[in-house]
Amino acid sequence: MDTITASEKKELDLIEKVELRLALSDTTEKFEKSLNTFLAPLLLKLASPYASVRQAVFNTLKHVLSRLSSLKTLRLPVAALIIQAKSPSIPEGADPKNVRLYSLLLASKGVERLTTSEQKALIPEVMKDISRMSRDTAARLFHILCKLLLSWVPPLKGSTEENETKELLKLDSNEDLEFILNYFTKFFLLKPAKPNPQAGVIPRGYTSPGLSSDDVSFFTYEAGISFTSEQMFEFKRAIFKFSCNGLVEDDNKLIKFLSVVCTDESSISDSAIQFLKRLQTPYEDSDFINFLINLFTGDKTRGVPPVKHELQERILTILNNSIVATQDPDKVLLICSIGLNSEFYKLKSFCLLFIRHVSRNNGDQLVHKPETSEPLDYHTNIASLIRNNLHSEGWPKLQLGSSTPQFNNVILQRRLQYETLGDIIRKDFDMVKDLSYIEFLLDSLNGDLIEFSSSIQESLVAATCHLPLLPEASKAKLKTILRKYLADDYQLENEPETKERIMALRFIAIKFANVTFEFNDTEARFFNILGTSRTNRFDIIEESIKGLHPHWFRINKAAVNKQFLKTEEILGTKVTDTKFPDSKEMSMFIINELELNKENETSVLRSTLNCAVRFIKQCIIMEAISGKQTVIVQDEDWSVRTEKAVEMDPIVISYISSFISSITDAWYSKLLKIICSEFVVKSSNGNIIAFSKYHDVVFGKTLLLFIKFTKLTVLYSLEPLITDLYKYLDGTAILNDEELEMCANILAIISVSCPNSSNVTNIISSLDHIETTEISLRDMFANANILPRLYITNQLENVTEARVLALIKTISNNIMEHKSKKILYRLMGQIGKFGLFCHLPKQKREIIVRTTIDLLKTRLLNDEFTVELWGCIAIYANEFNLMDEFYGTLYETHVSKQIEYLFASGETLSIIAGGWTSTVLTDQVDVGEHSKQVIDKLGAHFYNEANVSYVLDKILHSCDSSKPSLRKASCVWLLSLVQFLKQNPIIIQNAKEIHNKFMKFLGDNDELIQDTSSRGLSLIYEIGTGDLREDMVKGLLKSFTNSTNAMSMQSGTLDQETKLFEPGTMNTGDGSISTYKDILNLASEVGDPSLVYKFMSLAKSSSLWSSRKGIAFGLGAIMSKSSLENMLLEDTATATKLIPKLYRYRFDPYSAVARSMTDIWNSLISDSSNVISKYFDVILEELLDGMSDKEWRVREASTNGLLNLVQSQPNEKFADRILDIWTMGFRTMDDIKESVREAGVKFTTVLGKILARSIDISKGVSSERSKKILDSILPFFLGTKGINSDADDVRKFALTTLIELVKNTGDSIKPFAPKLVYEFTLLFSSIEPQVINYLSLNATNYNVDSKIIDVHRKNGITSSPLFETIDKLISHSDKKNLIDFVDYSMKAVKKSIGLPSKVASAQVLVLLAKRFVIELAPYSGKLLKLCLVMLDDRNESVSHSFATTFGYMYKISSVEKAAKYGNKLVEKYFDIDGSNDFSTSKRTVGIAIESILDHASSQFGNVANIFMPLIFVACNDVVKENAELFNKIWTDASSTGSGTIKLYLDEILSILSKNIKSNNFDVRKTCAKSIQIVSEKVDTNINSKQRKHLFDLSIASLEGRTWDGKEMMVEALCSLAITFKDDVSQDIELKEKINKSLKVEVARTNKMYVKKIILFYAEYLGAFEDKEGNIDQLLTVINDTIQEVGSSNDGSVDATRKETVSSQNENEITKKASKKNIGAEEYILKLIDALVPFAKISMTNMNFKVEYLQALLHLIAKCFDNNLYIYTWRTQLSSCEIGKKLISDYDSNSDEIDKILSSYWEVVFQNNITKETIENVKLQMINFGSLLSQKVPNLKSIIEESMRRMTDSDPNPRLVLEIKNNGF
Repeated sequence: MDTITASEKKELDLIEKVELRLALSDTTEKFEKSLNTFLAPLLLKLASPYASVRQAVFNTLKHVLSRLSSLKTLRLPVAALIIQAKSPSIPEGADPKNVRLYSLLLASKGVERLTTSEQKALIPEVMKDISRMSRDTAARLFHILCKLLLSWVPPLKGSTEENETKELLKLDSNEDLEFILNYFTKFFLLKPAKPNPQAGVIPRGYTSPGLSSDDVSFFTYEAGISFTSEQMFEFKRAIFKFSCNGLVEDDNKLIKFLSVVCTDESSISDSAIQFLKRLQTPYEDSDFINFLINLFTGDKTRGVPPVKHELQERILTILNNSIVATQDPDKVLLICSIGLNSEFYKLKSFCLLFIRHVSRNNGDQLVHKPETSEPLDYHTNIASLIRNNLHSEGWPKLQLGSSTPQFNNVILQRRLQYETLGDIIRKDFDMVKDLSYIEFLLDSLNGDLIEFSSSIQESLVAATCHLPLLPEASKAKLKTILRKYLADDYQLENEPETKERIMALRFIAIKFANVTFEFNDTEARFFNILGTSRTNRFDIIEESIKGLHPHWFRINKAAVNKQFLKTEEILGTKVTDTKFPDSKEMSMFIINELELNKENETSVLRSTLNCAVRFIKQCIIMEAISGKQTVIVQDEDWSVRTEKAVEMDPIVISYISSFISSITDAWYSKLLKIICSEFVVKSSNGNIIAFSKYHDVVFGKTLLLFIKFTKLTVLYSLEPLITDLYKYLDGTAILNDEELEMCANILAIISVSCPNSSNVTNIISSLDHIETTEISLRDMFANANILPRLYITNQLENVTEARVLALIKTISNNIMEHKSKKILYRLMGQIGKFGLFCHLPKQKREIIVRTTIDLLKTRLLNDEFTVELWGCIAIYANEFNLMDEFYGTLYETHVSKQIEYLFASGETLSIIAGGWTSTVLTDQVDVGEHSKQVIDKLGAHFYNEANVSYVLDKILHSCDSSKPSLRKASCVWLLSLVQFLKQNPIIIQNAKEIHNKFMKFLGDNDELIQDTSSRGLSLIYEIGTGDLREDMVKGLLKSFTNSTNAMSMQSGTLDQETKLFEPGTMNTGDGSISTYKDILNLASEVGDPSLVYKFMSLAKSSSLWSSRKGIAFGLGAIMSKSSLENMLLEDTATATKLIPKLYRYRFDPYSAVARSMTDIWNSLISDSSNVISKYFDVILEELLDGMSDKEWRVREASTNGLLNLVQSQPNEKFADRILDIWTMGFRTMDDIKESVREAGVKFTTVLGKILARSIDISKGVSSERSKKILDSILPFFLGTKGINSDADDVRKFALTTLIELVKNTGDSIKPFAPKLVYEFTLLFSSIEPQVINYLSLNATNYNVDSKIIDVHRKNGITSSPLFETIDKLISHSDKKNLIDFVDYSMKAVKKSIGLPSKVASAQVLVLLAKRFVIELAPYSGKLLKLCLVMLDDRNESVSHSFATTFGYMYKISSVEKAAKYGNKLVEKYFDIDGSNDFSTSKRTVGIAIESILDHASSQFGNVANIFMPLIFVACNDVVKENAELFNKIWTDASSTGSGTIKLYLDEILSILSKNIKSNNFDVRKTCAKSIQIVSEKVDTNINSKQRKHLFDLSIASLEGRTWDGKEMMVEALCSLAITFKDDVSQDIELKEKINKSLKVEVARTNKMYVKKIILFYAEYLGAFEDKEGNIDQLLTVINDTIQEVGSSNDGSVDATRKETVSSQNENEITKKASKKNIGAEEYILKLIDALVPFAKISMTNMNFKVEYLQALLHLIAKCFDNNLYIYTWRTQLSSCEIGKKLISDYDSNSDEIDKILSSYWEVVFQNNITKETIENVKLQMINFGSLLSQKVPNLKSIIEESMRRMTDSDPNPRLVLEIKNNGF
């Protein structure tokens, strides 16, 4: 035999021997023992190289498996098998596969037979090194682990068992934990598949959503198992319980697992969701996010399909909050592709939200990879998917059908798709470049349901940021698209149902036009013009107007600009010049459009031509002033400035004149003709020549403006228009005056260019037939405008004296009667002002002038037309010496209250003074090229220097008037003179005096006068010479700073004390104020008073700007701006002084001041943010100083200013001054002025939010920075200026701020946590409303229980935000701060005043005990001592709070400390000398013990021998509430009542013996009741020592006088004596002690006490043989007691006897039923019943005496006498029952006894036979009689006779039946 064969045989022999040993194991125990020894080594032979050996092992295994199946209790060596499977001891090179396979197979079978504890112990071994095993081994180990978990019971949270479990399950290798969690997670993705019954094999090769076939194989094929749904659920539930209860130390490691479990189909998902809520989802953890993404998308390379849609939806909810999820374009694209192609509505919707999330957070990166410039196809692909989806659902209109799911869901999802498409477009310019998606969305907007309009519009608006970047070809294409939607109203008029869609499209079209093209793009502005059509919605019109306004256009463009812009550019505060379209190009474009659409009746241009003409006018104006400095600036008031400037500003007018006069091109003539056609509407033939649908005054105004300055050659070409214009004047009856005047003016200007035209000649010749034909109003209009202009241009061919006279005569004749007299005033003014009167002889001229004066002088007041004509005629005043009359009459009109009239009269006054040198007249010259010479000519002819002096002197004098109306008029007139005659030498010479008058007016209480004088000061300063200006400034400064000098120098100047208003005019409670005084202040503070003149010019006057004529004075203010800006740039010192003060003044509490200062600021400073940043330090210093100023306005303005400053500047800039800022903020919160306090509250609130953000680590703030800020700010808040401030508002705000800081700071707050907790704790009492404290102290006055109030106060503490903050501080702290926490917490307890703070301090200790369970143990002693002291607090709620806290402290204490303070609690219960109410103190002890039981159960168990005796005794407390509390504790703490008493009997007796003789009788009573209960509960099983102790205690307790409750001691002693009868009988000494004690007690003189104990004594005597005559004593006591009870009831009995029969019957019933009578009856019957044991007739009754029987009979008879009480059925019934007891054992005959019994029967029968006797009594008497007849046969006949008598008197069938049944 060779070596190999020998080795094989040897192995076979070994296997044979093992098989034999197994076969010989005939019992289960033996077989199990054999398996434990041989099974594992046997399996090792499966690695043998010999097939015969392996086969032998298999044969043996078959035998083992068969016996294993039959022996259900047989246990396998599972642990050994698992260890062997992991590391089999086989020769090197051998294959361990079979060894591992069968070891684990048998281990798996053996697991089920292990006990729960064994299974639990095996879990760590199974998990150990599982990640290092081969795949098939790991699969089977995993299955065994799952089976072990089926019996897993999770430990209680927070228990020591939980800590032990975590320690048990702690794995050395993190790879093992990752492996297990990974496969636990995958297991929840597994779908069960049943094995094929025909094949008999486990399915293989299938996948589950989220799992590859290999993953499925791991759980099934490789593990050798398949699952049913039920098995799968059990395994899942076990895995979930195990994973969430001890597997990991950090629950956050379960986040992947829970994310999968939460969508499981079973109920486990609900638990997982709840668990997840406690965890913080790591949205930015790339590992976690990639895990979810892989689940969502699956892995084609590994054959892993995506997870089910429910989990995909859950994953998307997480990804939608993750930035990391957006960073990989490939993954994002795959996610979107899966989601968008899903058939599940919810998943698709979540996917759309994900796309939007990606676009918002990472859209730019996904357009181009950071490392390459090559574009990706991400957006294109996603957008294509969405577009395809929309097409598939129906496009351009959603198709609804039977297959459509819920309508609402479809609508929401389609809307979301459009919005998502918009998000994508917003991020990718390439999506917009070719306009394909724009066209798609526009078509969708046009065709889809109206429900989607807002979403589609939103998507289209999203594209606006890209539109300016479009290539020129795309821009041209876009114009074509926009024109389609804007240019025609055909669809709108013919398909009204499409209106909403058209409006939506037009809004988008206008939006696109505004952002895509520059402002100078002609066609884009044309689109805006079309958008103003009145058929459009208001928002479209508004957007269109913005597109035609340069200021709003810039703001719109800035809003969509993707580049970083400055704030002033975004808000439009920085005024820049926007280039307008070329006027020629714009005009020609409109002309061409008119040509193209002249036949199109639905062209939108027909509705918007007026807007087109207006914009052309604006283009010409802006081109004329381009590059020049004028009042027209492109700010929000640009359009108003433009309109007013062309009417009033000479500079602008001159620029426009120069520009227009230079235009001679044909297009301009054509434009004028078109405008004229639109103005006149019809030709002279009556044909309509207007293109526009609507007539608009803008046509006439624009035409007039243009032709005023048009070159004569161009005007000449307009000659054909004369007839149309002349015809238009025919409409005098229907047209308004303004249009008629414009038409006549235009007609006259054109006529001047062609005076010899036949058309002109025909018009003038109408004046030649005045005698024969009445001149029409049309002719008056035409000639009154033409003749004066021909006259001043010296074209006199048609201007004859006769014609002039005819015209004047006609107007004069009609001026009074004509309904259009105002027009005729204007016509007369035209003739007069241009000097046409001079064409007449002087005499005729004088007549006309004087006649006109007489006509007007009475009508001058409040009539602007009259006063205007007055001025036109006044130019002739000098010629006819009428100056006084002209001025005097006008002077009388100062009483007018109409502002417009005052300005009109001011204009007239300037004409009276200066004639044709007044700019009022010169500005009205409109003869183009002739204008300059006309003005010179008329100025020379109609001017007299004396007139200026005359009028000026008069006005200056009237300025000093005290009459308010005259002062106002004088101020306006003086301003008018300066404004309209500013170049006049007389005005300049008197500038100083004018200056003084205006200064005086500044202090007037009329706002108009203030504003007017302000503008006047600016004007007079402008026209003054250098020396004059210097004098003005000095005068101003002197009058402002030195009131005495000022008053002596001149009147009308101001100083600090000048009363600016009449009393009460502006009563604010703090004196009166003036805007201009503050402007003076500002200029003075800066140190340059001359600035006041420019400031006043900049302070926009609301009164002037709201006036139609006054606005002319306000327009020039803009010109002061540039000089000031230059000064600030050049003079840094002035800027440093001015800017801080001006900044502060912007926030003045008075709106007028603030508004003016803001106007100055906005005018001076174009780049506000940069200026503030540059001068930040000086501004901050100014504001901080101002917050402590003595003037409340300065304090309030500084506070509001600082609020604005800290909001607009970065935190770093004011970090160094933060404490100063907070200090001043808190100071303003406590200001004496309410409005300042309100500003302070607002300021500190904002400052608090800024502070919270600056340290909020969740917002990205670093921990270091957060800590640094806290280091500086917290001491301040915790100091006397913060939460310890005397000011209540400051204190509360500081607290609120601190709470917010704690919420947002994270770990940075940790070092300050102990101090904060201390301060917060002490604050509870101070922040409690005082009314609650008052109510608690005075509760009795309001019939309220103060304890109830205190309970509510206490309960409210833990739910308060402040306590939640404390909780957060403690829960987020670590053991580094523990010592400080303990010290501060103890300090808080000692320092707290008031219930809230004390209760809070107790709760803080609880929080510490919960947070630092182990670390706090060393401090438990002093904390317990502190709590024990606080149990004596006078307030019950406080003491109870600390009692509860005592339990928490007990939990962390050692056994020694627990015992020590347990004994102190016991002592405290019996301490009658404590500071508290004794009953309350005992209840507090009970609450403390209950808390220990609830929160420190293990410690309670350790010292139960201390607490249980006390609890037992306290259960019998005399106070019901206390007894109930301790009974509850007893029930919770004891397993069995009597058993527990016996267990702690020694301790109970010890505690009772110490306190039974307490000086407090409540304690005695409690102890007595306890002894009584002990005596009832114990039995003979207790030892002799305990028995002796009990008797000694009971006997000793009876010594001394009686006390309430002592009867219980008697009862206890009697009960004990009866219980231990044998022992007492044998112990003579003990019995004598008992007898002696009881005899003494019964002999007490306290009758009430004796009444209570006599029954116990009787029971005791009945248990023992009486050899001492104690029964006789008892009988005596009972007789005495009965007599005493009866005598106390005698009053009612005797009273009943004395009454008459009728009343006696009534009263007897009442008395019988009385409580007193029943009580006496029941007690006496009990006493009689107590004698029964002694009177019972029995041979065994050792105490029986006949005397006792007779005594009992006597007492029964006495009861029926009604002497003791009025007997009831109770006595009747008791007599029968007592009789039965007496004879129950009677078994001998005695004549004496028989006689007594006969007498007893007679008494019973006689008293129970009455009619009133109830049936039950009679039945009992029959039973008694039956028993008596049996026991005493001699009495049977007597009893039978009695029965007959009874049935005769009461033949009750039941009684008869009962008698028969008893043998009678």
